[in-house]
Amino acid sequence: MPVNGGEREVFGVSIDSRAVRCTGFMKHRDQAMWQFRKDEQRRWYWNEVDEMGELLRRSADYFKDRIDCVVHAMRHGYVHPRQRALANRPPNGREREARRGTR
Repeated sequence: MPVNGGEREVFGVSIDSRAVRCTGFMKHRDQAMWQFRKDEQRRWYWNEVDEMGELLRRSADYFKDRIDCVVHAMRHGYVHPRQRALANRPPNGREREARRGTR
């Protein structure tokens, strides 16, 4: 997190002192925005909002560490943009051969 409250981008994720915003993918929704925030007691929670910023869901639990919050969000449909990019990339030569069963 930035020390002075400035905003920065890490791996395509916008980070500022109040929230981390990531675009997530949902099977039943076209696009959802996932927000990872801290409350007044510095506990992490997540929000899922629609394109208009309306709250769709919020985590029922709070977390001491951000990674625990992200894992919980993943159990509820959040997919990190880098994971989605890896899943959507075309297979390389070895992967195509493995699918056909040839070497």
